[in-house]
Amino acid sequence: METATEYREEFESMPDKPGRGESGREGSFVPSNERRGRKVRATFHVSAELLNELRDIVVSLSGPPDRLTLSDLAESALRREADRLKRVHRGGRGFAKRSQELRGGRPIK
Repeated sequence: METATEYREEFESMPDKPGRGESGREGSFVPSNERRGRKVRATFHVSAELLNELRDIVVSLSGPPDRLTLSDLAESALRREADRLKRVHRGGRGFAKRSQELRGGRPIK
């Protein structure tokens, strides 16, 4: 497992850095005072193994200087993946706005 310092060093060496906050500062996590909009609850399922690993990471990095929370980690990861999907599938442009809400429940197989 990478330490926070190793993660930052790897991140800083990336040519196209995701996670730039509104202040223009670069970093993998956007401080809560720089995030856009109000927060809403999102509920979804992840594997128990992944959640336990993420909880271990958050506990390890919850103190100074990182002060990582599970919400910060999830938001940062989701932001990076959304940016990656835009680059891969839309040349960096955003996707079309949805015309209806997502359907809840189990996916159709």
